[in-house]
Amino acid sequence: MNFDAFSQKNLTSRTFSKKKRFMFALEVILILIVVVGSVVSLLNLKNISFSEVAIKVKGIISIQKQDQDEKKDISLEEKIDRNFADVIPDIVSIDTAKKDFSTIKTHDKTTVIISNLYSLEEQAETLQNILSKAKIEERSVYLVDFRFDKLVVRYKNK
Repeated sequence: MNFDAFSQKNLTSRTFSKKKRFMFALEVILILIVVVGSVVSLLNLKNISFSEVAIKVKGIISIQKQDQDEKKDISLEEKIDRNFADVIPDIVSIDTAKKDFSTIKTHDKTTVIISNLYSLEEQAETLQNILSKAKIEERSVYLVDFRFDKLVVRYKNK
């Protein structure tokens, strides 16, 4: 009979510990819900778009990359070559004599004027899109100028 009483007690303590664990997990979940709800209401996340957050995160990453480049004392020509080498494989010359812009000339006489005031990565991505679109349309790009608010693109006459 002692054996039955012992097993009954052991079974009760196991059930109690399972209940205790369940209640603890439930309390943690409720606390997390309250904390997340408080953060959302305090930060007013309804007015924040995820695209804006992504752009800000991308900007922070590019700033960190630029900081690493500056620490390594990489010249502007090397930065331009690094960012545009995949987009323009046949670079003939890079002229960085001007303070605000640099000029890239290619083997097929395409001129790309990039602004030194804006992100080189973003300009390289934009140039990639322009060249891809021109290739689809079977057109040859003569000039791409990033110095202005609106991008200037000139095509060669056929």
